[in-house]
Amino acid sequence: MRPSWYLSKVKEKENKDWTTPEMVRVYTLRVNDQVPVKEVAEMLKVTDCQVHNVTRIMRKAVRGFCYKCGNKLTEKELISKKPDRIIHLCFKCREKVLEYKRNRREKFIEYGLCGYCGKRKKLPGKDSCQLCISATHRRRERAGLCGYCGKNPIRPGHPNGALCSICAIKMSLNRTTV
Repeated sequence: MRPSWYLSKVKEKENKDWTTPEMVRVYTLRVNDQVPVKEVAEMLKVTDCQVHNVTRIMRKAVRGFCYKCGNKLTEKELISKKPDRIIHLCFKCREKVLEYKRNRREKFIEYGLCGYCGKRKKLPGKDSCQLCISATHRRRERAGLCGYCGKNPIRPGHPNGALCSICAIKMSLNRTTV
C-alpha cells in the first residue's frame, strides 16, 4: 500500500525537455533566418541562455560533432537507440558524464542527502527524498499514464495499477525468468 503523500507531493520537472523539432526550429531561426536571441526566446517562452545553448549544441550536431567536447563523432557514436535524436556524445564524454553523475549521487547519499536533488534529507532505507522518490513514475501515474513506459494509459481495474497492460506483462515475464 502506498503512503498518502505518494501522488500528492510529486516533484515537478525543473528542466525543459527539448524535442528535436524544437531544437531544429531554434537553430533555423537563429542561424538561417538570423532572428535575434531575445525574439526567439520570447517566441518559444524560454530564456536567452536556453536559446544560446540549443544553438551551440545544434551547430555541433549538424556537423556531426560531440556536443560536449566538439570532436568528430564516429559512425558507432552516431547510432542512437532513439531514431529521432540528432545530438550525440562521444563515448569518452558519455563515460565522463556517467562517472560524474555516479560520484555526485554517491557523495550526496554519503552525507544523508537525496541522491537526485542533493537538497533534502533522504528517506530512511532509500536513496532519495520524499519529493524525488520515483518522481517520473509518480508524475506519469498522476497523469493516468503507465509509470514504466509513460506512453500507454494505466490498465483499469488493477489494485496497484500503475502499469499499462504491455508493461505489466513484461514485468511478470521478467519475474518468472529471473
